Amino acid sequence: MIKIISIAVTGAIAGALAAGVPLFMQLEDSNHHAELLMLDKTALEQEITSLENDLADADNAIISANDDLDDLQGKYDSTASELSTTKEALSIKTNELSTANAQINSLDGDLTNARQEIEGLSSEISSLNNQIYNLENQLENANSEIVSLNTDLDEINAKYPLEDFPDYDTLSVWVKAHVQPIASSLESWFSHALRVQEAGANDGYYVSAFIYVSDGYIFVLNSALVGDMLYAWDPEDSTIYEWWEGGR
Repeated sequence: MIKIISIAVTGAIAGALAAGVPLFMQLEDSNHHAELLMLDKTALEQEITSLENDLADADNAIISANDDLDDLQGKYDSTASELSTTKEALSIKTNELSTANAQINSLDGDLTNARQEIEGLSSEISSLNNQIYNLENQLENANSEIVSLNTDLDEINAKYPLEDFPDYDTLSVWVKAHVQPIASSLESWFSHALRVQEAGANDGYYVSAFIYVSDGYIFVLNSALVGDMLYAWDPEDSTIYEWWEGGR
């Protein structure tokens, strides 16, 4: 660069001499021109330095951009892998959802069947409740009957054990008080004897009812003991007969 300036100054001096310009003036112009050239040189060097700095900054920016690009590529690759995994998971979930929907449809059918069964069971329960209500009424009636039977049993227990008549007069009075109407058949005749037997039990006495056959004749009789003597009579007649003596 200095060589170029020297040549330019020498050329300027030679030109000035040829033109007849005084030498000191020619030197001043050359120096001034040289100073301008030096200023231009300095400016150019500064500009070059600035450009070199800008270039270095650009290189650094490119390096940083390449690093960022590498990071983005890594993120892209990672995101692409995650996307692929997500798609696979989505496919699995879609299949699971399809299976779940099928199960839901099946469960809906089961639920419908269950509701129908519940309706049927509700009807059966209603019927059973009615039966329970009827059974409770029957139980209440049975309990009432049990109470009545217990009352009767208490009355019977108050009379039992049954006893024989204490004497003939007591027997005679009792038989006369329980004479039955004339029967129209053997069955009704025997039922009268049973009625007398029941009356005796109600009064606390042993009274028997039996059928006796003699010489082709049938007799329906009641009997009772007074001491060792067994007496017998027709339930439709107050006449008392000595049957046999010997006690029990």
